[in-house]
Amino acid sequence: MTDDTQTDSSTNSTATQSASTVSRRGTLATLAGLGALAIGGGTGTASARYAQAPERVNLGEETIEVDGETVFRLTGPQSFVRDDDAEIRDGGTVRAGSLNEVVDGVVGGAIGGGGFFRKDTENTEANVVTSHFGTVGGGAGNQAGTDSDDPEEGQLAAVGGGLRNTANGAVSVVSGGTGNDALGPRSVVAGGANNDATEAFTSVGGGVGNRASNSYATVTGGTGNVARGSSSTVVGGRVNIARAQHSTVVGGRGNFADGRGSTVGGGVDNDATAAGAFVAGGTDNTADGEFSFAAGRGAETNGHDGSVVFGDSSTDRIRAESDNTAYFQMPVTAQSFDNESSRAHKRDVEQVDPESVLDGVESLDITRWRYERNDDSTHMGPTAEDFHEAFDLGDERTISTVDADGVALAAIKALSNRLDERDEQLGERDDQIAALEEANERKEARIDDLESRLSALEEQL
Repeated sequence: MTDDTQTDSSTNSTATQSASTVSRRGTLATLAGLGALAIGGGTGTASARYAQAPERVNLGEETIEVDGETVFRLTGPQSFVRDDDAEIRDGGTVRAGSLNEVVDGVVGGAIGGGGFFRKDTENTEANVVTSHFGTVGGGAGNQAGTDSDDPEEGQLAAVGGGLRNTANGAVSVVSGGTGNDALGPRSVVAGGANNDATEAFTSVGGGVGNRASNSYATVTGGTGNVARGSSSTVVGGRVNIARAQHSTVVGGRGNFADGRGSTVGGGVDNDATAAGAFVAGGTDNTADGEFSFAAGRGAETNGHDGSVVFGDSSTDRIRAESDNTAYFQMPVTAQSFDNESSRAHKRDVEQVDPESVLDGVESLDITRWRYERNDDSTHMGPTAEDFHEAFDLGDERTISTVDADGVALAAIKALSNRLDERDEQLGERDDQIAALEEANERKEARIDDLESRLSALEEQL
């Protein structure tokens, strides 16, 4: 481009194969160099302030026509002043493709190519840049910038390619795919189809029909997922919703995280609806108490905070019945269970009377039975109601293993004391019997002596 080609921005200088004084190859090289500046986001002094507004500089336009259609158009670099008196110098506005449009008043915009027209349907899919420094790399029907008349809205938005994608938040990006929208400032849609990132700093990685609709929300992929809470995340899966702040759904289908900081790890139709609640996975589980946990199938924390509920594979449901308690629908097997029992960890320690404990054990009705829910095993023991009445321990629903052990040991101690007392009594009886036997032997000796004397007297007579 030479000095005598500089004109007002409304003047076109047409370079054709027959009329241009610059060769096609040389012109394209020149345009490619200036276009690279535009696609790179411009040069120099954005937001710099000057005491006097700079002159507007326009290096004119250069176009290339093929068969009467403009296929490449470059508007030279310009300087302009925003309302806040900050000078912006753009690196040139470039548009490739006769169907594509960089709208009037936009500076620093770039369209690399693409766009199409279907004659059979009269359907035009042009790429459009409507905001300052917006970029569309290619594809068709893509838009960088807003529909507003103010080109500063949505500036620096970019669409890499694909079909019918829109990036109209400031510094927003759609990399590709089809029907994707990056509507919030600095929002990103990496690809996929019909995905929306609608608020500031939101992102959708891909998939189909996903939506990140609150600040810093993220959907990585999957189908029909929604990250609606601030800083919420849906990693993948299908029709999952993370609605509360900092909530997360890792994957699965039909899962719902609606408590602050709540999490669903995966599975199907699971709900974590209280602060800090966690459903690890499985099917049809609900963690609705604060900091509660549910896993398996049909497990419900039932609104109890800090409760832990494990369901098994059956269709029977298991529900928590108190706060800070663990519930297992299945038998629990382990090599040992360690109850904390250090003296250092105990308070209000009182001695018990083993005899009264033994009396309580003797009053218990010990039966054989089976649980109503999904348990074919037969068990033996007292009811929680009788145990509570006898020892004032636990409640009328459960028997703590540490309490059962303590009662058993106290009863054993009482039995041991009784055995010691009986052994002592038996020892005393043994001594008495020995003394009686010794006295009896003496009596028998006297009888023998008397009988001998009697025999001697009878002989004398």
